[in-house]
Amino acid sequence: MAANGRGFIDHGEYGRRLEATDEEMARDYDSQLLESVAVRRRRMRDALLFGAQRGRRTADERLGKVFAGIAITAVLCAGCVGWSFLQHTLATQKAEQEKQQRQMQQYGQPTRSATP
Repeated sequence: MAANGRGFIDHGEYGRRLEATDEEMARDYDSQLLESVAVRRRRMRDALLFGAQRGRRTADERLGKVFAGIAITAVLCAGCVGWSFLQHTLATQKAEQEKQQRQMQQYGQPTRSATP
């Protein structure tokens, strides 16, 4: 389907003759080549990672994401509980220190006796 050595002729949607130049065909070929290389690399990576169990890949990925979510949630919950315990312990210690200081002030002040 080459015409005048310039490439293929396409009778577009309305019957007009559209000729592709060699440069346009080269760019089109390059983009097709790059796309096919990307597809091949993705397929090779999937074959390496998942082997013959490609059909089970989506279920495995979902289970992995579920377990990762559960682990992250557990770590966050443990962190919240730990932080709450720490704040409660510090507040209790502070209250005890204040109570001891009040007692020290109460007993530490000498009482005035009636004898001069």
